[in-house]
Amino acid sequence: MDKGDNGITLIASDGTKCTITENAAMISPILKAIIQGHFQEKNEIDLPNIDPEVLNKVIEYLELKSKYLDESNGQEDYDITNFEFDVPSEISLELLLAADYLNI
Repeated sequence: MDKGDNGITLIASDGTKCTITENAAMISPILKAIIQGHFQEKNEIDLPNIDPEVLNKVIEYLELKSKYLDESNGQEDYDITNFEFDVPSEISLELLLAADYLNI
């Protein structure tokens, strides 16, 4: 089974582990570089600057985007009509910083 089937574990600042599919993780150029570069055998990526709540939202976004890219055959301009992504206002700034760091 490849990494995409097993998922990749992202580790938040407090040690919380969250799983993401390889296809979704590859949307982020930073995660892609880590996966294709010096990726560890245990399929874990440590993200010490990202809080768990923010990491969960990042994963939710990447999984949704991956799903819609699959449905659109990879076309970025695909009409996403049912794309709902609720962000609590208290984590908005942290989420923007995480998105900037991950280049998503």
